Amino acid sequence: MGRVRHFSLANVNNEEFKIKNVKLMIEDANSLEMRGLLRRSMTVWQSIAIDTTADDEERNLAWQKIVQITSLQSQKIRQESECIKRASNKMNNVDTDRQQVITYLKKGLSPKEIKTLTYRSDAFIYGCKKYL
Repeated sequence: MGRVRHFSLANVNNEEFKIKNVKLMIEDANSLEMRGLLRRSMTVWQSIAIDTTADDEERNLAWQKIVQITSLQSQKIRQESECIKRASNKMNNVDTDRQQVITYLKKGLSPKEIKTLTYRSDAFIYGCKKYL
């Protein structure tokens, strides 16, 4: 068995440690963003943006990323609200959607194509086949 070494900050230059810390934070933020963890990434970028040890270039990068992630999050929220609106419209438009699916089936479209056009489930589309 080898000897265990203890790491002490007293042996390391404080400025060097802070610079490495900012670099590690940037790597961490990029990694989180790549994995789709936008809120966590945003928190790290915000920490970098207000960190006094980060240089101007790193802070500017952080602010750019914050703006980019904010727009991505708002886009995601808009898509979710559109999906909810579509779901509520589905309940109101069952009969008209059924007629539309039957028309598409008569034209020879595949269920997969109909699904992309009407946003209806496979079960709904195959259920409409019995009306042909």
